[in-house]
Amino acid sequence: MGDNLSEPKPTAQTAIVSIQKMMEEQGETLNNAIEYNSQLCVQNAELMDANWDDWREMIEPEAMKKKTSDMTQPEQY
Repeated sequence: MGDNLSEPKPTAQTAIVSIQKMMEEQGETLNNAIEYNSQLCVQNAELMDANWDDWREMIEPEAMKKKTSDMTQPEQY
């Protein structure tokens, strides 16, 4: 009949244990991915913080930069 008599037939208990083991492995993989993503977020924040002045120069238009007004001719304003 082709059945291997040396292998035990799966039972509900062995199926449950197998599923639990698979879920634990998947949970560990997910936790590792979350940890890695968290590390990337921290690194990204550190890089952005370190380069904020450069970023501000690129994204802030010249007109928005802090300047002193020329109030020598107030009637213009």
